[in-house]
Amino acid sequence: MLEILNSLLTILIMLVGIGILIFVHELGHLVMAKRSGVKVEAFALGFGPVLWGFKWGETHYRLCLVPLGGYAKMAGENIAPKPGEKPLEPYEFYAKPPFTRIKIFAAGAIMNFLVAFPACILVYIIGVNLIAPVVGEIAPGSAEWHSNLQKGDTIISIAYPAASEEIPIKTMDDYRRELIRAPLGAQLMVRAERKGVELTVPVTAGGSTALGVQPAHNIIHRITPNSAADKVGLKVNDEILEINGETVFSGREIAVQVYPNPSKPITVKVRRSLDTLPAGMTDASAVLPLTVTPDSVEAPYYDVGIEGMFLPEIERVKQGGPADLAGLQSGDRIVSINNEPVKSWQRFTEIIKANPDKELKMVVLRDDKELIISAKPSKDPAGKGYLLITPKITNELGDIIPGSAVAEAGVQAGDRIISATIKSDIPITSLLQLTELADKYEGKPLEVVVQRGDEEKHLMLTPRKITQQGTLGIELKAKSVRQQYRIDRAIVVGAKETFDLLKLTWQLIWKLVTGEESPKGLAGPIGIFHASYNMVQEGISKFIWLLALFSINLAILNLLPVPILDGGGILFCLIEKVRGKPVSVMVQAIAQYIGLFLLLTLVVFASRNDIIRLINY
Repeated sequence: MLEILNSLLTILIMLVGIGILIFVHELGHLVMAKRSGVKVEAFALGFGPVLWGFKWGETHYRLCLVPLGGYAKMAGENIAPKPGEKPLEPYEFYAKPPFTRIKIFAAGAIMNFLVAFPACILVYIIGVNLIAPVVGEIAPGSAEWHSNLQKGDTIISIAYPAASEEIPIKTMDDYRRELIRAPLGAQLMVRAERKGVELTVPVTAGGSTALGVQPAHNIIHRITPNSAADKVGLKVNDEILEINGETVFSGREIAVQVYPNPSKPITVKVRRSLDTLPAGMTDASAVLPLTVTPDSVEAPYYDVGIEGMFLPEIERVKQGGPADLAGLQSGDRIVSINNEPVKSWQRFTEIIKANPDKELKMVVLRDDKELIISAKPSKDPAGKGYLLITPKITNELGDIIPGSAVAEAGVQAGDRIISATIKSDIPITSLLQLTELADKYEGKPLEVVVQRGDEEKHLMLTPRKITQQGTLGIELKAKSVRQQYRIDRAIVVGAKETFDLLKLTWQLIWKLVTGEESPKGLAGPIGIFHASYNMVQEGISKFIWLLALFSINLAILNLLPVPILDGGGILFCLIEKVRGKPVSVMVQAIAQYIGLFLLLTLVVFASRNDIIRLINY
């Protein structure tokens, strides 16, 4: 019940915030219209049926049912009359000269700019926790993955190779902004700190959709009372460093260690924040080893027994990593390590993790020829070996787990699963598809076709239902840095932030127009709602910052020279000023229909992006 009330309150705060932005925008039109002698017949917050209203002077003020919009209705604001029609009254919109109308059109955007500035100042007076520039996960194949950045690195600065000055990076948002605003394909020099040692790596800018870094997300944000975490003494703001000897930097990596272990003890290593250290404990001893038994919760999923059983074949090799230095290449298949045959990727990673800083003799298959390569895995913070490579997951099984679902179905090591049938015949190109099908159809039997040598065999595969998963009873958050200043400093920082958001928005629009930025990064109403909801949950200062960003976006988008937007009205006024007469009624009407079509198309496309992002969230 409390969660429902909290969600409703969050939605209410979010709607009020967005309503304020719209109110301010329309207020700008209202004030400038009245100052210019234009009669404003109605001023409304929202659309649809009027819930409440009153008349003051010549204007009827209204609060309408749908809070997603608003308007200031001016006398004579429709398309200018044709020559010879009844003359306009002096107080009508189109009776005013073009420059006066331009001021009225632009007033809404100007008000949004003016609101963004004090909003940003207020954020830094209240204080805001921003995401620290600590690398959590790196998307395989991304520019960051191909650089020498690694999980756990702290990004310090960015510079162009020929630049004399570096741009300091204080938050992960700073890093993202610089990568977004850089020209497509530009090589940036990223300076980072790793275990107290600074290094500089090149990262190629690829636009907002190509950003390959996720921040470290391993700080405990909330703990459920009487949960496994609560019982063992874990505390809010503890940083989870390792689980079962595996270094973890993200919620996904933590889940991989916790979910399969309901009611089974696991070892957890955490770093405790200084303000919650027990009496007498110093910073040097702030890392605590704990044994936790995850609670068992009912969360059914379906297992086919192929986890890690795919071939030990390499898809990507990170440039400058230990595998690259050893001479391993994409497409290499590991045959053996130190004379031990290696049939699966799982066994391959087990050997690598167990041998940090040790020379390993590998036999690899490359272009149907066997080669001998010596590789030396590096050591991660938990003391485990790594090579910085990713697997190529095909439809061929390298090994079989005895007693697993695929083993009981009669599938053998070396078999290729070429199709699965449930309702329809589905070609299989990756073994991961079997797991997806098992979950999608809730464990219903699959008829699979396997290729074994020159034969094809039809087998029935019944996924295993796993009913219980482990949970610690915690919510996680990203590492953060707090920025809070006295009012004089907050004014300076707030002004810089406002200008930077304005500049970044213009740069993104220009990149979209020139094709340097993918439209897949656009967000629509669903994305705005989702971002607003999350920001309200994170605190009032984060939400005020988001409103400042929305206010700037609202201003700039409205000034674009698109008919039906304020910028389109300004464009027609400028054309009228140059020609000495208004644009014809027919041209304006057609242009507005085209503008409406373009705007609706953009909303539909952006909403599609929103839905795809939510599905993959």
